[in-house]
Amino acid sequence: MYDSNDKKLIAALNDADDYLSGNQLGKSLGMSRVAVGKRLKALRSVGLPLETKAATGYRLLNGYSALDRGSILQRLDNITRSKLTASQVHISLGSTNVQIETISLHSGESAFVATEAQHLGKGRRSNSWISTPFHNIMLSLAWQFPVWPTGITAFSLAAGVMVVGVLESLGVEDLQLKWPNDLYLNGAKIGGILINIQGESGAEVRLNCGIGLNIELSDEDQTTIDQNCTDLHSSGYTGLDRNQLIAGLVNNWRELCDQFLLHGFAPYADRWHRLHLFQDCEVIASKGKTEIIGQVTGVDTQGCLIIRSQDHKETRLIDPEYSLRLL
Repeated sequence: MYDSNDKKLIAALNDADDYLSGNQLGKSLGMSRVAVGKRLKALRSVGLPLETKAATGYRLLNGYSALDRGSILQRLDNITRSKLTASQVHISLGSTNVQIETISLHSGESAFVATEAQHLGKGRRSNSWISTPFHNIMLSLAWQFPVWPTGITAFSLAAGVMVVGVLESLGVEDLQLKWPNDLYLNGAKIGGILINIQGESGAEVRLNCGIGLNIELSDEDQTTIDQNCTDLHSSGYTGLDRNQLIAGLVNNWRELCDQFLLHGFAPYADRWHRLHLFQDCEVIASKGKTEIIGQVTGVDTQGCLIIRSQDHKETRLIDPEYSLRLL
């Protein structure tokens, strides 16, 4: 987790117009030059975009605004803040989804964990989640339901609608969703959602939600990702405040969980269908050696994808391990 010296170092570098020497940083922050060097070396090792120049000092590349817990909390509404049991912002983690599992919740409580860098992030089908450190959104949210919500298997679809709404409120356009949990911008993947449900029908249920959003990927990471992807920065959205975006997600997460408990997926269904990348398209749904071919006609209240074959037979897919591609 951030300590005060890390935050002060990053803030000082971010505010500077030119290089700052170790002595300058140490004097302004009450640290020794050696301590400054060690901390910056550690931060650089986890991806801080830091440039060093012999006999000159340090500076951040292209400017940088750190994730800041206080800035996020200030933007939360009173109801969301009252239900928030834990809020963590880290510099580096193995996985936000693993970290949020360590936080205990009671009924009606929530939590969030964000990080600047993670090295064990996972997406769907246990694929590695690649995200350039210090530039993107790696966020996990948790909520404890008092009872098992109706249609909870459709929750990831409703969460997708929620994320799109938050991005649209910040000016992002032409967003789409792809069943079951991918976010697209202009036909290229920009993020994903991973849901984990813990509990049994008739008892309290905990729901963890991992959200990854590409704000600015490095050229190397874009090359490493084995699918068509993009980021907000290269699509012209260069001024987004990541703290504001996370606060919007946390606020809307609380509202989503409250509404889903009362009404299930129904309030989100029409919007989801309008956003679906492959709605009414001919697709191939594949899992291992199994392939299902037909037209996507929509999803049901449980989140099952409905595919209609040429002989008008309907197949309903609930397994998120299926992968969709256009025929």
